[in-house]
Amino acid sequence: MTESDIRLSIPAESRFVATARVTTAGIAAELGYSIDEIDGLRTGVNELVASLIEYAEDHGIDHVDLVFRPTADAREIEGRAGREAAADASGGSLDDLTDRILGGVVDDHELTANWGRIVKRRAAA
Repeated sequence: MTESDIRLSIPAESRFVATARVTTAGIAAELGYSIDEIDGLRTGVNELVASLIEYAEDHGIDHVDLVFRPTADAREIEGRAGREAAADASGGSLDDLTDRILGGVVDDHELTANWGRIVKRRAAA
């Protein structure tokens, strides 16, 4: 698989969180991630997308966009609800549980009101 950006746009409905998880697992498997690394990515995407969908539902946004960016040693997944940065982006902090989950399964994460990013580095071979 050529390592280039992959884009996914899903309806901002909680039933489509599973679509993002399955897509993440498939891409990571194609790139040779281990089962544990794939599981961490799936969990991280679950938290990211669920947070973005919650924001989207509260603000009348009908979709969430994800961009999967591979690098030589990591997978970055960026998500956004809506096309523009939210005016109230400073108010979108992680709740404690989401922050703990993301901290346990990915190597780096950040989340504002309608934008987020997670990074999972591959284990050294």
